[in-house]
Amino acid sequence: MVDWDPRHVVTDDGSIAAKAVVMATHLPLGQVGGFYAVAHPRAEPMVVAPIGRVPDGMYISAEQPSHSIRTRKQNGEVFGIVASPSFKPGDTEEERKSFEEIERWLIEQFDAGPIAYRWVNDDCSSMDCAPFVGWSSSSGDKYLVATGFGAWGISKGTAAATNPARPRSG
Repeated sequence: MVDWDPRHVVTDDGSIAAKAVVMATHLPLGQVGGFYAVAHPRAEPMVVAPIGRVPDGMYISAEQPSHSIRTRKQNGEVFGIVASPSFKPGDTEEERKSFEEIERWLIEQFDAGPIAYRWVNDDCSSMDCAPFVGWSSSSGDKYLVATGFGAWGISKGTAAATNPARPRSG
């Protein structure tokens, strides 16, 4: 994206006009809504490994620390995709401990094979844990936003997509 305003977006390939522009990103670009001041970053360790016992579906554990798991079948093999509690981005010691803990849990709970992939998922959370969905300003004539999902993008993103906000006429 090269430029934007509430009614159009410009890219290297051209521009498009719209009744409203939706900022669909971790945090809205530039100063839009000032969300950078009321949200904080978080990092979650993620691992993928072949698993022996296969849960059907997507789950989050009840114990603390909590873990979420979902499965993916590829070439006849079932992989567990697991996320663990977040840590402050840039804290390398906490990151190391988080990966050790999540890998131990995955092996103990699901008879996992060797870890195939590791990465850190970055996300933003609002101060009160409720996502920001709707107009970026109280006047309702700027940008539509959906941010601050706190690692719950699958459910909160789906709910945000059903937001009935409409551009005001005028």
